[in-house]
Amino acid sequence: MYIEIKETFLELPSEIQFSEAANAAILTQDKWGDVWQTLKTDADLNYTDAGEPVSLASRVTTATSAIYHAITEGWTMCVGYSGGKDSHSLLHLFLMALIRAVRNGSNVSQHHFIQISNTLIENPEMHHQSTQVLSQLRAFIAEQQLPVTVLVAHPSMTQSWVGRILTGRGLPTWTNSNTRQCSTDLKRSPLRQAKARYLKNAPASVRNKVCLMLGSRDDESARRAGNILRMGGQSDSVSLTELGGELYPVKEWRTQDIWSFLMACGSLARFPLPSFLPDNFSLATLYKDATGECIWTPEKYTARSSACGARYGCSLTLVFMYLELNSTFLFLEFKLFIVIERYPFNVQQAC
Repeated sequence: MYIEIKETFLELPSEIQFSEAANAAILTQDKWGDVWQTLKTDADLNYTDAGEPVSLASRVTTATSAIYHAITEGWTMCVGYSGGKDSHSLLHLFLMALIRAVRNGSNVSQHHFIQISNTLIENPEMHHQSTQVLSQLRAFIAEQQLPVTVLVAHPSMTQSWVGRILTGRGLPTWTNSNTRQCSTDLKRSPLRQAKARYLKNAPASVRNKVCLMLGSRDDESARRAGNILRMGGQSDSVSLTELGGELYPVKEWRTQDIWSFLMACGSLARFPLPSFLPDNFSLATLYKDATGECIWTPEKYTARSSACGARYGCSLTLVFMYLELNSTFLFLEFKLFIVIERYPFNVQQAC
């Protein structure tokens, strides 16, 4: 099911045991059903050494086990999706766990939902990427008959960039600002409102047991790790909050774990892990072209993130224009063809 919401204006143990129910026979024979055996037997996924003490298979098994147990314990999962690599990994893990629960005949909630915010001023390339992913995700959900809904939240006219800036309700976000007040109007408020409307007609038993699942990781920054710790967030079980529950399945994953996982996922036969997409190369290319990030370089980034924390930015903010101005000149030096042919809006913003 796919619903587009608009406003009025419109480290881990190497051996993980699933419960008896989780080990029940799965009748459908496909990559989604075979993945649990693959995680046990694939040599590459189970590789460890002094620098990699925890295998990718162990991380995936632990994460999906936590999500699976939350689903089978009656939680309605709210998956926070932004289109970035972390939330994209989280989405794959959620689908793996949900499909297993459904095929096992478990009594699962029929109201799971995936939330994404369209600020209406997204970077054009990121908007295109997200649109393509959501299109294939909707088709996959319908094909597999999964009990999950996609909610796309938009800001209202008064919340939008046009409503904030041109009517004088707010000022553009400046490059030296440590806060992004616009994110409340463009993202947080629309998401909260979309969630409230979606759950309004759901049974009380569903509304009172919703688990927010995020792709936040300790490895992102000390500040992010501190925020997760302050909220009591855990990777292996749901932590109770005033609003229900929270779960951070990839909390302890490193950046290289995220990329290794995504590069192993694909619907094509050559990939060991399943996906609703043929592969995840387009996302990797987007990251590479944005900052030169190499998905095969296991380096820990030590630079502090800006308040926005986005390597793409919104298309109509001064932050985006400033960053794109500088990055475009770098691109012009090293990747002139890529900028002009693939990302022409970068040049237009800089000129």
